[in-house]
Amino acid sequence: MNYFSQISHDDPLFEQFSEEFRNLCLDPQPIEFLLSKLQAWALFSQLQLALRHPENKGATADVAEHFAKSIEKQVAVTPALAEVAKRGWNPQHDE
Repeated sequence: MNYFSQISHDDPLFEQFSEEFRNLCLDPQPIEFLLSKLQAWALFSQLQLALRHPENKGATADVAEHFAKSIEKQVAVTPALAEVAKRGWNPQHDE
C-alpha cells in the first residue's frame, strides 16, 4: 500500500515520513470529531466526489468509502436525503 505517493524514495523526507506514518498507524488512540449535521453532510458529499475520481483506488479509498458510508447512515435519514445520497454514488446522476 502506498499511502505517500507524493514522496519519492530518494527524497530525504521519505524515511522519516515512513517511520512516523508507521507509528501513526500503530497508535490505538482514536481521533474523535464532533460535527454538526451540516458539516457531516458536507464532508460526506466531498468524500463521494473524491471517491468518484478514476485514479482514487486502493487502501485509502477503501477507508474513505467506509467512513463516507458511516456518515451517510447518520445524515441520510429521510427519503429525500437518502435518495440524494444514493445518487451521489452513481455517475449517471452527474448532470
